[in-house]
Amino acid sequence: SVFTYGQTSSGKTWTMKGDELDSKKHANNGLIIHSLRALFDENLILPNLLQIRVSYFEIYNEKINDLLSKKKNLEIRTTKEGPVIQDLSEVSVNSAKEAIEKLGGSVNIA
Repeated sequence: SVFTYGQTSSGKTWTMKGDELDSKKHANNGLIIHSLRALFDENLILPNLLQIRVSYFEIYNEKINDLLSKKKNLEIRTTKEGPVIQDLSEVSVNSAKEAIEKLGGSVNIA
């Protein structure tokens, strides 16, 4: 899980996405691509032991928006496991490339 917080126009989105999730410019990749690449590189060591799922949302003006399904104004509820965003989309992925494509990016991960 990655949480970014800060002033408007302080660089949060660029830090996360880099050049719009375009991994062809490796020097300008954001945290999303770097994290997914590292996660799946580690997963290759222990194949088939981990199921990796991704969600993608933003909180803007106190509203929670699901960036995978475009659902707007989701609500947080509390469970015994902790807080949960109700109806948040979650998809299983098998590679960094697949994850980035689900997040709306284009990839050419070597």
